[in-house]
Amino acid sequence: MTGGNIEPGKGRLDFAFDALSAELSRWLEARINEEIAAARVIVVDFVGREMADAYPALIRVAAHLIPREIDPLRVIDIVGLDKQADGGTDVLSTAEMGSVAVTGTESRGKANKRIRIEVR
Repeated sequence: MTGGNIEPGKGRLDFAFDALSAELSRWLEARINEEIAAARVIVVDFVGREMADAYPALIRVAAHLIPREIDPLRVIDIVGLDKQADGGTDVLSTAEMGSVAVTGTESRGKANKRIRIEVR
């Protein structure tokens, strides 16, 4: 994933793909909805900046944009799926999300494709 944006009820995901087919879009939608339906528990924790720096997987997108004085960092663990630093509002379980539909795809360059989603 190379970027993304989330707004109330919708969002976008950017990926480093050469091509994005309708078949792949349907597959992604199905996988996202499977993870939502799994009702994964979400755990919020706080990790000191020094420890977060020792585990780069905790800060995956634009780590340089997080001011150094933010310490500790809020970490969201979607148990069994993903764990990373996060500053957003979160649900207590993926089951609270409903379902997601892929509503569009577009090319943002040779190796950058965008997928648009909506929460249903």
